[in-house]
Amino acid sequence: MIYSNLSSLTLETGVIPYEEIWTVFEDVEPFPALVALTVSGGYPFDDDMLYRGNGRTMKSLCLPYSALVKSALGRFGVLKGIGTTQMDWIFMGSVTDADLQYLAAKAE
Repeated sequence: MIYSNLSSLTLETGVIPYEEIWTVFEDVEPFPALVALTVSGGYPFDDDMLYRGNGRTMKSLCLPYSALVKSALGRFGVLKGIGTTQMDWIFMGSVTDADLQYLAAKAE
């Protein structure tokens, strides 16, 4: 499904274990006009689905720290594709105990 007129999306997930990943559609740009994206709680995605096709429109981005820990933004060049120089506001949430535990387990 494509939401061609949706300009703002807030997704509140609650705590999501790092092992849990939500299935998404490949090769679909579901939010091409998105201006503001806020994800709170956990970051359930392991791809760039939320950012596809909205590089010219995205101005505000608020994500939990787990999005950085999972490297989803870096692996898919999300911030490069969005064009961070055009953005008005970027916020990354606080580090949680779950983030620290995940990072410690990866370091072992």
